[in-house]
Amino acid sequence: MVQSSPAEGGTIAFAGLLVLPSGERQTVILSWRPPSRVIRQTEEGWVYALRVQKQPGVVQSGLRLIVQIPEGMKARPVDGWRPGPQPGEWVWEGWLEETTDFRLVFR
Repeated sequence: MVQSSPAEGGTIAFAGLLVLPSGERQTVILSWRPPSRVIRQTEEGWVYALRVQKQPGVVQSGLRLIVQIPEGMKARPVDGWRPGPQPGEWVWEGWLEETTDFRLVFR
C-alpha cells in the first residue's frame, strides 16, 4: 500500500514498502491526479512542473511519466517528452539517476 503525506516546500511525499528477494525486480505503478495548483500560467503558457526525487541507495530507476493536458491545448515540444498514444497525452520515459525536475509547457 502506498501512502501520501504533505512534505517540505509544499510537496507531497509518497511512501510504501515493497520487499523483494535479492536480484528480483518488480514494477510499481502510481497513478496520481495532482491538484490544479501544480499547473501555473506564465508568459510561456501553462506550465506543469514535477520534481521526482531519486530514492537513496538506488543507483537508477526506470520511470515513465504520462501527463494528460487539457482538451484543446497543445504542448510545446520539450526534450525527452513525446506525444502519447491517447489524444492530449504526453510521455517521458527513461532512467532516473538523480532528483530531476520535469516541465511540460502547453497553450
